[in-house]
Amino acid sequence: MSLTEHPTHIMPISSSDVVQHPHFGPAMPGLNWVPAPRYLMRRDRVFRHLTDIEPCRVIDIGCGPAAQLSELAQRGFEAYGVDRSDQALDLARNFSNPQNPMILRAELDPTWRGRFDLALSFEVIEHLDEDVAAMAEWREYLKLGGLIMISTRAHPSRWNAADVWAGHVRRYTRDGLKEAVTGAGWTCRAFVPPQVLV
Repeated sequence: MSLTEHPTHIMPISSSDVVQHPHFGPAMPGLNWVPAPRYLMRRDRVFRHLTDIEPCRVIDIGCGPAAQLSELAQRGFEAYGVDRSDQALDLARNFSNPQNPMILRAELDPTWRGRFDLALSFEVIEHLDEDVAAMAEWREYLKLGGLIMISTRAHPSRWNAADVWAGHVRRYTRDGLKEAVTGAGWTCRAFVPPQVLV
């Protein structure tokens, strides 16, 4: 199954709490977690960009409930997720199962350095005071030639109370994001409006 194909029926993927929607991916309505519209738009965009990437070892930094990571595990990716939220990791464990396992941790494990082909980090760096230092550290976890895909909040002119409530410390301009990413030692391959970096 390609990354853009979807199942044609709803089916459980892990436990009785998890369902697979034919268009929107996994959800846990019984646990009050269903994908938000912004997540669904990013999910679609991410899977389109991953179409040409063969299953490999992937790490999702700030994985949250790891719904998207679980879909990659289903497609044969060796999936690792990191999130500091105990609540998010509890939800994520519902998506992991013996057929599609995910390794989930609260922190990056130093023994993982140099092990990953692909890193994902969605809606994380805008929360970090030291965004460049964090992205530089993430590079250490990828193999030579590894890729990272980042999504973050854009348009500083749209800063509002919701950003404060969410714990954001910044929004990015295109040039500001490129400067942060290259300052961390990465090479930018593509910007995808409005905010995804591949």
